Amino acid sequence: MKAKILATIACIGLFIYGFTGIDQPSNPPKEVLEHGKKVFNYVCAPCHGKDGKGDGVVSSTIFVKPRDFTSGIFKFRSTESGNLPTDADLYESISLGFHNTAMPSFSQLTPEDRYALVEYIKTFSERFSNPKEYPLNVVMPTGAIPLSPESIAKGREIYLRMKCWECHGVSGKGDGPAAQRGFKDDWGNKILIPDLTNPNEVKRASTVEDIYLVFTTGLNGSPMPSYKDVLTDEERWHLANYIYALIHGIALYDGKTIEELKSEQ
Repeated sequence: MKAKILATIACIGLFIYGFTGIDQPSNPPKEVLEHGKKVFNYVCAPCHGKDGKGDGVVSSTIFVKPRDFTSGIFKFRSTESGNLPTDADLYESISLGFHNTAMPSFSQLTPEDRYALVEYIKTFSERFSNPKEYPLNVVMPTGAIPLSPESIAKGREIYLRMKCWECHGVSGKGDGPAAQRGFKDDWGNKILIPDLTNPNEVKRASTVEDIYLVFTTGLNGSPMPSYKDVLTDEERWHLANYIYALIHGIALYDGKTIEELKSEQ
């Protein structure tokens, strides 16, 4: 369902608002960028700064720091690890926001406002105008495995085997031994490992597909890698089902302890 929604957003952007930039850099009209700048300075600059460096006047008061747009590095994308996000990815982030952060939904802005914001945000990083960055490798989720007790159990086994518990905890509460030592992102900001049993702490995982994309694309700029080369497509779907089950209170903790897991290594 979400794939259809994103495809619709992309099509609307492409044919009505001018979304491009998957195969080559976009070249929006000057008036679009001027409009985007006005909207950005009004609603985004207090956090992200007028130069897009994530250093707005209120940024020092925010624990989860605003994104520095000048690097061209974005965590939540539909593109492969290391790629830029698509215009539809940026549009979605603006529209939906992120849970447990200071980034709200800006769905109250008109589609034209949000499209102009997408184009203006891209001007902060030279990556978006570099032809060598294109074409973008977009991940199209296919072969989804229905949520079931069997799939959840397989996902749990993969969670333990891949040592996800070292960061996210044996029961998914974000209290793994590595998390307790602390993590920082590529900008030197502290990272809060979410409690996967609390949906309010998960930034963007409303569907199994959301979670599958994270495992496939990774979260650029953070320690969360892509598992595309180490897990099969089927395994990533099982793992996504397990995490979804954790978030929504479907999966139950099986009693494993860190001591037991360490002794199995």
